[in-house]
Amino acid sequence: MVSKYKRYWLSIINKIHDGIQEAIDNNTKVLLDIKDIKNYGNRGNWYGTVELTPNGIKGGEMAHAMALGKTVMAQEFYYEIQDKRIQLKINSSFMLEIDVSDTEIRTYNKTKPVLNDRPKLFNDRELDSKSILEQLYQTLDKLPLFDHSYDPKALPENGIYFFFEEGEKCQINGKVWNRIVRIGTHNADNRFRDRIRNHYKGNKNSSVFRTHVGSAIIQKNKISAIDVTDWMKHMTPTNKDIEKLIDIVFKNEFKFRCVSVPTKKERLYLEEGVIALLSNSELKSTPNWLGNYAAKQEIRNSYLWNIQHVNSSNLLKESDMNLFQDKIRSTQFIEQTTLSTIPVESGLKKEKILCFIPCCGSKYPSGEIIKPERKINVQDLSNTWNNLEMGRNTMKYCIEDFSPQTSALYLYTGSPYQAFRSNYNKIEDLVKSGRMRLIIISAGYGIVDAFEPINNYDAQLVGQVASKWKEFGLSNSIAEIIIKENPESVYGFFAGQDNWSNPSSKYRYFFTEGLKLAIKSGFKPKISGCFYREEGRGVKAILNSLGRVFRDLILSDFNDSFIIDLTEVGRWDGNVKIRFDEILGVK
Repeated sequence: MVSKYKRYWLSIINKIHDGIQEAIDNNTKVLLDIKDIKNYGNRGNWYGTVELTPNGIKGGEMAHAMALGKTVMAQEFYYEIQDKRIQLKINSSFMLEIDVSDTEIRTYNKTKPVLNDRPKLFNDRELDSKSILEQLYQTLDKLPLFDHSYDPKALPENGIYFFFEEGEKCQINGKVWNRIVRIGTHNADNRFRDRIRNHYKGNKNSSVFRTHVGSAIIQKNKISAIDVTDWMKHMTPTNKDIEKLIDIVFKNEFKFRCVSVPTKKERLYLEEGVIALLSNSELKSTPNWLGNYAAKQEIRNSYLWNIQHVNSSNLLKESDMNLFQDKIRSTQFIEQTTLSTIPVESGLKKEKILCFIPCCGSKYPSGEIIKPERKINVQDLSNTWNNLEMGRNTMKYCIEDFSPQTSALYLYTGSPYQAFRSNYNKIEDLVKSGRMRLIIISAGYGIVDAFEPINNYDAQLVGQVASKWKEFGLSNSIAEIIIKENPESVYGFFAGQDNWSNPSSKYRYFFTEGLKLAIKSGFKPKISGCFYREEGRGVKAILNSLGRVFRDLILSDFNDSFIIDLTEVGRWDGNVKIRFDEILGVK
């Protein structure tokens, strides 16, 4: 469940963000009134202090202070200021004191960090910045150049990206290059593809890059109907018209190269070095560069779509280039494929598929919405819609209605979604073409379409929550949507047991009962059933194995032999064995 303190801090996260930004801009301490926190508990002492540093959270011995620190660090805006020391103090007058300062120079060394100095990986002489710039551009020029049509499978799971912008050129030692306009990476492991997707397909709340580009569009075009100050605030409503203009800019103007860098420490170290090198160089933008209209002065001064590290003195050095080139040599790119290169048997009608997968505990409400939206509604469930709505109303206590709505497919970030995240484009294509519909069994919402925008929530389909959904006839809703869709095949991918008496989660139970009810009511599938764990332990391992089976079934184009193999002999995935249980109705 979401803690009461986290719920409070999330409700005022925009105020906190603005306070932090004011403290940075004015180099002063900022006070925020937080008297309402008294409504969230009966504590004798509300005093608490937490400090956010590049190395994590310090202090926070009090639960409400620790919840504050964790809530701020989880926000997208924190990525831009993670090199700062942010002290958040709750004083006895119920005021939140915000104090921001620069940290000591951070260093990276494979063995032992060296304070206040860049590490020497090799004992060689340093080149001047122009030579290092030339080496950087020469090295990057050997890498593939991706545009908006990139294949996620072709990208590393962890890395650093370098964006180039149409028309932006620079000259180094007489040679003209396409100018690097943004450098970026990611904090959490295995999120590189997510960050690229958020830049191209997200919105201002899921991508700081898009926020900056949007501010430049607003100011360049003098769009007076939109206050650029409001636009820059994190986790506030976006503007669909501006987002469309940003989409056009990213599609037509931006391309990128990337390098695989597995460890967070190396990623952040190299990112800072490159940004500092470029922002301190003589490379400038063209007069017509869109960034010249950006709201942030750091962008206009550095000629980069970056805020963090543009004033850093930790420039990339020759010794760092050796590390950088090692990473490039170890980067392996998978050849991109597009839908147009996949052979299709002409004249053959593809069967319609309906798939069911579970929700998961790990979520990130980025605000990213898949277009066109698709929601489960009364047209899908003419007989059971009222029951589903009553169930959702009962679960409102666990739903964060102040969080940005996010398409369900993108909201969930844990297992089994990690296993097929790189195939989201393929899933979207299958759904948009009408070949497949993907339904998620959700502890908070009952059932949702994968393209359905929903809020963040904290619930699991066990115990009293499962009993409530049983009371509201969740299996009947599942049965009705199966009958309404009338697909040739229905597949579920669930851990746990298919009976109610087992104390485990009830996702598989609801799916199995719903499918049996549909068949009993006259639904006649070509094939239907559930992929499940036959052997193996570990919830995460089991769910990721099921996720990989879902991925491979899609990539096989729902080949019958794939189903037969898992029905007859099963499939070992690491230490987990997956089988397919064909369901033909009530036994």
